[in-house]
Amino acid sequence: MNLKGRWKGEYTYGEGYPAGHVGRSVPFELELIPNGAEFEGFFTDEESKELFTEPGVLRVFFENGFISFSKWYPCYWEVTETGETEVLRDTPSHEICHSGEYVADHFEGEWEIPFYSTGDVETYVETRGQGTWSMWKIEVEVEN
Repeated sequence: MNLKGRWKGEYTYGEGYPAGHVGRSVPFELELIPNGAEFEGFFTDEESKELFTEPGVLRVFFENGFISFSKWYPCYWEVTETGETEVLRDTPSHEICHSGEYVADHFEGEWEIPFYSTGDVETYVETRGQGTWSMWKIEVEVEN
């Protein structure tokens, strides 16, 4: 399977988020670019596109129908316990880990934010989250 190209999908918030977010799905798009045996790329999503002027980055591993990828936003942001969006522009993004399988004509799986904290007393944050995701290819790269 050729992963190179553009994909669209959605991620869904799981348990542990405020009531207004649990079960809510957010559309995203990403572009995958081969880098040796793995892929890298860029992504945007509907929830954060107004927060950043550049896309997030990702690294992808794919083998035998199994995919795993990590993504990072341009800086740290989160949905707080009250459901508000908080952006810390001087704090690096936390890693968001996705894993899943190719099923019929698309990928589906789960995502999680492993425990993350900053050591800076002024911007100390603790984050953990999880949910599900799925995506479909929207642009196939033609080889010449």
